[in-house]
Amino acid sequence: MRVLLSTMGSRGDVEPLVGLAVRLRALGTEVRVCAPPDEEFAERLAGVGVPLVPAGARSVTEKLGIRYVLGRPGGRPGHRHGRPPAFA
Repeated sequence: MRVLLSTMGSRGDVEPLVGLAVRLRALGTEVRVCAPPDEEFAERLAGVGVPLVPAGARSVTEKLGIRYVLGRPGGRPGHRHGRPPAFA
């Protein structure tokens, strides 16, 4: 059997999939993990013999455009009229 585990989150989202992938491999399953192309994720997965299938942004902040929000005039993200800033 072949299984693709997928997440688009941070380390807290990827780490549980590493454990699941290790257990599935022990049961004879061919496993791959699809996650953001982060070097730390790739190294962690390679360390347990599970291939990373990179997809998406390198980090959650890049995916959400946080750099833009933090780079707003005035240097703070802030909310206008009680609404969070829109992400494009």
